[in-house]
Amino acid sequence: MSDGKKVVLFYPYPDPQAFPTYEDVKFWVPLSTMTVGSNLLHQGYEVVLIDQRMENDPLKRVLAELEGALCLGVSTITGASIIEGLKVSEEVKRSHPKTPIIWGGVHPTLLPEQTVAHPAVDIVARGQGEVTMSELVKTLATGAHLEQVEGVTFKREGRVFSTPARPVTDINDFPSLSYSLINVERHMETFSEMLGRRSIDGRKPKAISYNSSFGCPYNCRFCSEHVMSGGKWFGLRADRVVKEIRHLVEKYGVEMIVFADENLFVKPSRVKDICRLLLDQNIEILWAAASRPDNLARFDDSDINLLYRGGCRLIFVGAESGCQKTLDLLNKRMQPEVTELVTRKFTENNIAIHLSYMLAVPDEPKESAWQTSRQVNRLASDNSLVTLVYNYYSPYPGNDLFDRAVELGFTPPQSLEGWATVVHRNVNLPTVDVALFRKFDLLRFMFTLKPKPGLRNLLGNMVVLLLRISARIRLRLKTFALPLDLFLMDMVTKKKPGRRPIAMEE
Repeated sequence: MSDGKKVVLFYPYPDPQAFPTYEDVKFWVPLSTMTVGSNLLHQGYEVVLIDQRMENDPLKRVLAELEGALCLGVSTITGASIIEGLKVSEEVKRSHPKTPIIWGGVHPTLLPEQTVAHPAVDIVARGQGEVTMSELVKTLATGAHLEQVEGVTFKREGRVFSTPARPVTDINDFPSLSYSLINVERHMETFSEMLGRRSIDGRKPKAISYNSSFGCPYNCRFCSEHVMSGGKWFGLRADRVVKEIRHLVEKYGVEMIVFADENLFVKPSRVKDICRLLLDQNIEILWAAASRPDNLARFDDSDINLLYRGGCRLIFVGAESGCQKTLDLLNKRMQPEVTELVTRKFTENNIAIHLSYMLAVPDEPKESAWQTSRQVNRLASDNSLVTLVYNYYSPYPGNDLFDRAVELGFTPPQSLEGWATVVHRNVNLPTVDVALFRKFDLLRFMFTLKPKPGLRNLLGNMVVLLLRISARIRLRLKTFALPLDLFLMDMVTKKKPGRRPIAMEE
C-alpha cells in the first residue's frame, strides 16, 4: 500500500444508451464525485478525477493514475453506470490487486451488502460521502482498522461488516466545490439545445451544473433520497451561493447555472435572497432548477418577477400525475390543480416549465393516465414555454412502494450487475401494459405538436392540425380505437427521436 496522499476518483458514464456521446451531457458535471474530491483536496490530498465521458480511453487513464495512489473511488447510481463502473473496477482488481476499491453514491447506499459482495468492490461508503471518504482514506493510509469509520460496509475473509450510520453533516461546514478537478471549458454546454430550444433570452448561454443544497424533507413513496439524507435538508447560505456563482462567471465565463438540487425551492426566502444578491452585485447569470409544484405555489407574482429578474428562466417540476388518487399513492401531499396553477403563473411571467410525469405506478387507477393526458393537454398544447417528459415508475429499494412492486411481481436483481437495467426509461413491472402506455406517449406528442410558419409547411401543418384534433377526440372519448393517427405519430417519432432531458440526480 502506498504511503502517498493521492486518490483516484472515477465517474462512470450515467447511461450510454440514452446519451451516446459526451456532447449530450457534458454540461452536467460529476457533482457527487466532485464533492468528495473537493473535501479531500481541502485536506491536502492529491485528487485525480476521471470522468468517463471526457476520456478517449478511460480505463488506460485510470490504470496510469493509480500508480502510487491510496485507493480508487467509484460513484454510481442505479442503472448503466454500474456496468461501466464494474468494467474499470474489475480491471483494476486484476492489475492492482492491493489497491482498495471503494464504491459510493446512491445505489451502493441502497444496497451496500449486495454491492460489496461483488469481487471487484472492497468497501462501500454509505450516504453522504465527504467525511466518510476522508476518514476512509486516512485509515487506509495509516493501516488503521475500518471498524473505526462510521458509514462503511466492507468485507474481510469472506464476511461482510457494516459500521453504524454516519450522521448527516450540514454542507455549509464543507469547502466550496473545486471546479479545478474538471475541465470546465469542455463541460460547458449550450443548455438551450438540451431541451430542443433554439435560444433562451435570444441567445444560447454556456451552462454548467452547480449544487446548493443536500437532501429532501419530503418522503415520496417512489423516492429513495431519504436513505441518503435521513429526511433532512441543508442549503448553502445565500451569500455563499452567490459568491460561488460569481467565481464561475468571472473565472470561466459561465452564462447559465443549472442547479442540481433535488429541490431548490424548499426554503423560498433563501431563493429570493439569492436573487436579490445577484441583482445587487450586478452578476449577470441565467439559471434553471427543480421544484415540487406546492413549493412554487408559495411564490406570488412579485416573487416570480424577482426570480425572473434574478435570472430564473426554467424550472423542472415534478408533476408526477394529473390524478389525485395517484398522487396520494405516491405520498406527494399535493393536488393536480396546484401543478396547473403554478405552470400558468410562471409561464405568464416568461419562466419556462418542464413537467415530469410518472406512468405505470403500482396500484394506480385505470383513469390515471387519461387524467394525466388531459392535464398535459391543458398545459402544454398551446404554451410554448411548457415542455414535458413521461417516465416509467422505477422500483428502487428503500421505500414501501418498492415492497408493493415486489408483491406485484417485480423480481429484484440478485446481483450488482442486475440493477443496470432498472431505470426510468424501462418498464420494470410485469403488470404494465407496455403497448397501452406507448399509446399514451404518442397521444401527448400529438397534442403538443406545433405548426411551423411559411407556405412551404402548409401540408405538414394540416397534418399537425388533424393529429391535434384526433388527440382531443381520443381524450374526450377515452379510446384508442382506429389507430391510424397513432401509427402515423409512431412513424414520426421513430424517424425523428427527440432528446430526452437529463435526470436531475445525474
